[in-house]
Amino acid sequence: MYLTKSEREIREMPVSTRCLFLLAALMLPAGCQGQTLSYSFLQGQEGWQLRGNGRQTQQGLAVEGSGSDSAYWMRTVVLKPHQLYHITFSARTQNAQGGVITGGANFVNHDFPISAAWQTYSFYCTTPRQAGVFQLRMGAWHVQGETLFRNYRIAPALPLLRSTRSGPLLGPGEQIDKNQYRFDAPFYTRYTNYSRVLHSFDALFNTDRWVFTKSSSVEYRLAPGNLTQTAARLSVNVNYCTDAALNAAVSTDGRHWTKLGRMDKQGRQQYILPAQLFPARAVYVRIAMAHGYRGMAQTDSILYTASLRRSCMLSTAGENALHIETCSPGLQAEASESAVDFDPTHDTLQLLLTSRQKLASRTALLAAQSGSKTVRLRVHGVAQKAGGMLFRFPPPLPGFAGRVRCSIYWKGSGLGFSASLVRTIPQLFNARYGHLLQRSAAGAFWWCGSTRNIALLRPAPARSAPLQLEAARQERRAVQLSFCPAASVGPLQVKVSAFRGANGAGIAASALRIRQVCYVQVSEPTDSAGATGRFPDPLPLLKGMWKPAAGRNNPLWLQITVPRNAAAGEYHALLKFAGRHFYAEIPLALHVFAFRLPRVPALRSAIGISAMINRYQNLTTLQQKQQVWNRYMLAFARNRLSPYDPMALAPYSMQVVRNAEGRAALHLNFSQFDHAAHQYLDGLGFTSFVLQMSGLPYAVQNGIHPGEIGGYAADSPQYKALMQQYGRQLQQHLQQHGWLSRAIVYPYDEPQESAFPLMRLGLGEVHAVAPKLHRILTVRITRQLNGFVDIWCPLSPNYSPAAARTQRSEGRQTWWYICTVPKTPYAGYFIDHSAIEPRMWLWQTWKYGVQGILIWSATYWNSPQTTVGVQNPWKDAMSYVDGGSGGWGNGDGRLLYPPNRHPNRNQTEPILQGPVPSLRWEMLGEGVEDWQYFYLLQGLVEKAAALHINSALLQKCSNLLQIPASICSDMTHFTSHPSLLHAYRLHLAEAVEALQAAEARH
Repeated sequence: MYLTKSEREIREMPVSTRCLFLLAALMLPAGCQGQTLSYSFLQGQEGWQLRGNGRQTQQGLAVEGSGSDSAYWMRTVVLKPHQLYHITFSARTQNAQGGVITGGANFVNHDFPISAAWQTYSFYCTTPRQAGVFQLRMGAWHVQGETLFRNYRIAPALPLLRSTRSGPLLGPGEQIDKNQYRFDAPFYTRYTNYSRVLHSFDALFNTDRWVFTKSSSVEYRLAPGNLTQTAARLSVNVNYCTDAALNAAVSTDGRHWTKLGRMDKQGRQQYILPAQLFPARAVYVRIAMAHGYRGMAQTDSILYTASLRRSCMLSTAGENALHIETCSPGLQAEASESAVDFDPTHDTLQLLLTSRQKLASRTALLAAQSGSKTVRLRVHGVAQKAGGMLFRFPPPLPGFAGRVRCSIYWKGSGLGFSASLVRTIPQLFNARYGHLLQRSAAGAFWWCGSTRNIALLRPAPARSAPLQLEAARQERRAVQLSFCPAASVGPLQVKVSAFRGANGAGIAASALRIRQVCYVQVSEPTDSAGATGRFPDPLPLLKGMWKPAAGRNNPLWLQITVPRNAAAGEYHALLKFAGRHFYAEIPLALHVFAFRLPRVPALRSAIGISAMINRYQNLTTLQQKQQVWNRYMLAFARNRLSPYDPMALAPYSMQVVRNAEGRAALHLNFSQFDHAAHQYLDGLGFTSFVLQMSGLPYAVQNGIHPGEIGGYAADSPQYKALMQQYGRQLQQHLQQHGWLSRAIVYPYDEPQESAFPLMRLGLGEVHAVAPKLHRILTVRITRQLNGFVDIWCPLSPNYSPAAARTQRSEGRQTWWYICTVPKTPYAGYFIDHSAIEPRMWLWQTWKYGVQGILIWSATYWNSPQTTVGVQNPWKDAMSYVDGGSGGWGNGDGRLLYPPNRHPNRNQTEPILQGPVPSLRWEMLGEGVEDWQYFYLLQGLVEKAAALHINSALLQKCSNLLQIPASICSDMTHFTSHPSLLHAYRLHLAEAVEALQAAEARH
């Protein structure tokens, strides 16, 4: 609930919160208003003017577009200079396609994707230092059809700068790690042009980039508190440049400037700042259009890094803002957060109110709400020597995760202030789960399921329960065991006994693998559901002694692989932790279900894997590469996932020969390919592989290149003949070895509508020469490509269940994929999101009848944005845009980690190990196994129906195949509580066992 003074929203509040709100409203002086401007459009245009085609409707305002034009509504207003504002508006399209929705003001614009349903769009921006009259705007660019708007609101906000212990206050994009300061302008976040260090600007900001025209400039003042800088670098990426040039200059006082260089073409330019500027407390950086140019240049990345004289503990930026609702004239407010080890559930919010007159009132009120829980706090302020009053608000809901809505009220000396704050606390900081095992003076052991992100500093739970696992035969399941020592216990040896069952049954201790749960630093949230902090993700094997750190959680990942012939029933083992002055034993129970999961899943998959492996593991010889590749393939197979091309190191070869008469013939050599395919497809059971095909048409700058093969152009008879030979040999060979049904041809990726002619030409050629090969296309299901696609694979947000059902009824397959998106509120696979999301994506895969999943990469570890060496995914969680600037998301495209934890330090020694899995990789694997439970039960239900087995049992089991709304109601509404998944999975297992037993009795 957003606490404003609208009657409708007040009526929706709980009685307790409503009373507090009304009390606080009565405390405020009459007529005391902030500079919030709201427009509903329901009572008229209210001063808004139309530019382009549009109309006024009963719902609000509308613009109409042809698909190649733009239109917008605008209104003139006076805004405070150098003030952070929050802009929100609602929009939807009607019978529209293409283009983007636009909103903002004449100094800042933000593009948003179109939506047929009403969506609320919002972002922050800061006004120029010069006071003036501005234009509010909202419209559409290159949208074909109508776009409707309502409820435009622009309200002042206070950025919550953040500090960690004794560190300086930092804002979005800033980070300090030991003696390194880093500012990465947060263009691609909701803060658009705002940053704490932005000093002045007169350039336009558009979505994620500065736009420079004649004489415009942007100036930053880089000063991390009172810390002294001793050296610095600047990196600027120019993503557009026509008849323009940008000058980069630096200064230590903002008056005397030293030119660094000129940027007159696209690309990234890097500068080492002159040594004579240092030491310095502050460094000014100015990017400006060079004199005499009349064109346009854009920059979408400004990165500044500096060495500091003094080392500090890790500090990251603040990501929240306080929305001002009422602020009396003459009253000034500043806000910040004091963080404790990146745990927002322990953040203290500080509000400083100052005025020329003495502030007598020492009391402020805070109301916080999360779901049905409401907390009210009365806080007493501390008078400041320089005047004013400082209020420190403790965390109102420690241990809670999810959306927390807070409102702050203060009244005194005839002045008043009120503000609201909506925070999303990631599930990482949820402390309302888990089971205690042992607690002593030495520390506490506790455990939880695998589908959790364990925060380093969360307390051990109070309730107790024994450590236990449930799994089917030939299945892998995991739990997490955490130890929080009160003081150092030294290195510990960790051992597990064999598992003992009834009647002499047993499972070897080697079936349990123990991994450490390691943490990576998230410095920039993926989206509004993310957060900064240390998140669990890499899961390296525990080798040698375990060294748990004192005063924090130290999770271990306990993963059992149940043998295929293990007897069903209960098993018990003992975990032993032994040190020089420490010893503990933890019992572990395992229940094995009376059924087996197949080694090869029915769900198909395709996940990219890149040659970055060779650079990160220093592999130079083919033997080294093959040895490591085999281990990566085993990592895929263990999780029942398939790589794009397991035969990448052993492709088939093609030769075109000409006889004496000049006739050409094509021959394919499958010797290497077959050896690898027998190993990976037959041996490891991969469900799909991307088959590489040559000779197909492809896009060029001026249109379509029709393709060529063996030097023959597509319009020649030799091309047609060779392509027919090529397709026939491919199809016959794969069919002969039983691999044809698993081959997919994937020559084009994410085509826009303008590329559909190429799709029809190229995919049509594939079908003409090899009609049994399956063609996959990562695109929304569309009638324009019907007949040219055998496997439709749209992004998950673009998946249409109705269209997919139609395609399946006509014999085609429907998959879906995730690739840099979707972000919240959809289920994704980002590090700083809830651990349940990758697994939930597989539950949604079952719910919507999806037959396969695709992920663009599991090993995208490096980025062209990396300035020195290669990016280290163990240290930097963000996956940066390839060839551009900004971030795709934390962990995007990187589900595995290189075993080389220091790729820039160790660049020579070959590392012949397999990958380190991530927690998210394991959640995908567990999700595939959950999917297989549904699939197995569905087969048993169909078989039981044919045998007319007990109708009551059959109906009960059949009902389980429909995922309930309490777990997942649609693509954006699903549970964050893994316990619901675990309980439902047990019901599925019991149903499988019951139907198998009924079938045996029949």
